[in-house]
Amino acid sequence: MKSAYPIHDLYIREVDPITKDGRTSIPLLSFDDHLLRRFGFAESISLEPGYRSEMKVREVADEIWVCIRGKVQFRWWDLRQNSPTHNAKFELKIDGPTLVLAPFGVALGVETFTESAHLIRFSTHPEGSHEGDDVLPRERG
Repeated sequence: MKSAYPIHDLYIREVDPITKDGRTSIPLLSFDDHLLRRFGFAESISLEPGYRSEMKVREVADEIWVCIRGKVQFRWWDLRQNSPTHNAKFELKIDGPTLVLAPFGVALGVETFTESAHLIRFSTHPEGSHEGDDVLPRERG
C-alpha cells in the first residue's frame, strides 16, 4: 500500500491471513508494531449494508481499526491546529483485511455499501474519556 498519505501520521497496511493445518488466523496488532502507546479499549464491530457513521474526533486517544471482512470506506479529517496537514481530508475504500491508524485529533468516519462488514477497534483510551472527544455534525464531516 501507499506509504505517504495526505494526513500526517496516518498509517494504513494490509493484514494477511495465515492458514496452516486447517486453521486461519489474522494477526491484528502486536506490541512490536509500536502503534499504540498504551491500551485502553477494544471492541468488535459489525456494520450492516448502507451504514454511515458520524465523524468522531478523539482529543487524546489514537485508534486502530482493522477491517476483517467486507468493503468499507474510511474518511479522515485532520483537525489538529499544529499539524502540517491541518484541515486535510482523505477517503479510502478498503476491500480485504486492512489496518488503519487514526491519530488523536484526526476525525474518523466509516461506511459500508452493499454488504456488511466486520471490524475490530483498539484505542489508547475508552471513548468519551476526554472532554475534547466529539462527534462532528454531519454537514461538517
